[in-house]
Amino acid sequence: MALVDLLRDRRERLLSGWRERIFAEYPGGPGFFAKERDGLKNPVGAMVRESTEGLLGGLIDGATEEETRARLDGIVRLRAVQDFRPAAALAFVFGLKSIVRGELDGVASPGEMREFEDAVDRLSLLAFEVYAGCREQMLRLSVKAMRDRSMKLMERAGMITGDPEEGEAR
Repeated sequence: MALVDLLRDRRERLLSGWRERIFAEYPGGPGFFAKERDGLKNPVGAMVRESTEGLLGGLIDGATEEETRARLDGIVRLRAVQDFRPAAALAFVFGLKSIVRGELDGVASPGEMREFEDAVDRLSLLAFEVYAGCREQMLRLSVKAMRDRSMKLMERAGMITGDPEEGEAR
């Protein structure tokens, strides 16, 4: 049986294992995140479920880079703002390799497994690009907020007047 067919047949088990591994990275483990299905009560769990579903589906069906980037955006953006080191924030991508290997080792051909793992490696590089973009956006927002606070303080102190963008100073 072809790897793509094996992945489709075992999709739910693969998703379950991948999600469990992701949820285990959070304080308190997978309990709440895996059980609570309401996206308002559990936005992290909802984002992980939606993203993993889309990402695995994209790997199986051959999604375009643009589609994959969109599927990565939510989970990577979430992990970029959480208290994860960069490597830990993106480790979830590589977790899929070991889940699939554990499920299909010896069943799928070594060549097809290498192709799948190469696709996961490409996914991880794309995830890194998305992560870097998110962190850059966060830094820009932080710098802008700091600049705005400084301008307000200078304005209150009477050091500037008018529109700060135009650079009118006393």
